[in-house]
Amino acid sequence: MNAADWKSLFPKQAAALESANARGRRGQAYFFIGDSTQELQAFANGWIMTAACQKPNPDGSACGCCDNCRRCMAGSYIECIQLAPESKKATIPVDRIREFNRLMSLAAPPGKVMVGIITEASAMEKEAANAFLKTLEEPSENTMFILLTTRPQFVLPTIKSRCQCLQLRSNKTDYSALIPPPPSKEEEAAQASPSEELLKLLATIHRGAGTRVALNASRELAERFEELNRQAARTVKARLKNDPEYQMGLENAKKDRAAREEQQKSLDAKVFTEYDKLRGAYLDTIQAWFRQRYLVAAGTPEQLLPQQEFVKYMKDTPVPTREEAEADIREVETLRKALRFKLPDELALDAMALAICEIQR
Repeated sequence: MNAADWKSLFPKQAAALESANARGRRGQAYFFIGDSTQELQAFANGWIMTAACQKPNPDGSACGCCDNCRRCMAGSYIECIQLAPESKKATIPVDRIREFNRLMSLAAPPGKVMVGIITEASAMEKEAANAFLKTLEEPSENTMFILLTTRPQFVLPTIKSRCQCLQLRSNKTDYSALIPPPPSKEEEAAQASPSEELLKLLATIHRGAGTRVALNASRELAERFEELNRQAARTVKARLKNDPEYQMGLENAKKDRAAREEQQKSLDAKVFTEYDKLRGAYLDTIQAWFRQRYLVAAGTPEQLLPQQEFVKYMKDTPVPTREEAEADIREVETLRKALRFKLPDELALDAMALAICEIQR
């Protein structure tokens, strides 16, 4: 596929997706609705190449030159798992969904995005749809799901509510609502580099620091996560303000209790997806911090350390042994796993900080 082919199918929708990609706001689940399965597949292929591109252009479009782009154009991007009915009249049974879920649970290799496409998602049997919903609710990191259908009315509402929906029919709908608002100065600063306050806080978390230090650090991190959650809610509400489909849902919700509950579930799911993305950036910094402590413990020269902005904050912290540094990295990995399974932020952060700070050297 040529990098421009998919954009010629539905230019406005493609522009909205590229803009989101440029701002680092790529979603984890998409629901593409159209009249032609062939067009939906072609558009999805273009979006996969864009999302997987290792050197995207400033406008969020794919470079067309990196290894991932070349593999996508050649149809050999093996991190893309495809699932479709075996025939036009066939359904997708639960055993095929379970195998699809298993493959999508595998960790994406560095520099890759695991992508799962379900063609004609309306063909999923009820048990299969419920099995897929569990995976959709707890996606692995660096994964993206794309559901294609020409019959959206037969897809579970709970699945649709957890996806970003695009009508790929006639370009009559205004898709500007999918383009995120420009980030605030505070958001730009947070995305540019880890804050000094965060690095100072991470410097307090080390072997032998004690219970009080651990709980203070955990509480501060939890407060930062709460602010990220509020920021996610503001971002999603601003994005939905001009979304005609969402606004229509609001009107229906005023008259129908069940519709109101479904609308709230949809909003909560979108806010959580945005929050999980913002929180992931914080967790990346925490993980990078403890990985660099391992490099310090291993005797890596200061000028060769990958995160030079961490160096001055690490100088006053005790240097762990390599075994201790490895154990600390495992605690951070346990934290990420606990959050992925939706353990409350405060409990997961307490467990990590206490595990590291209470162990005497």
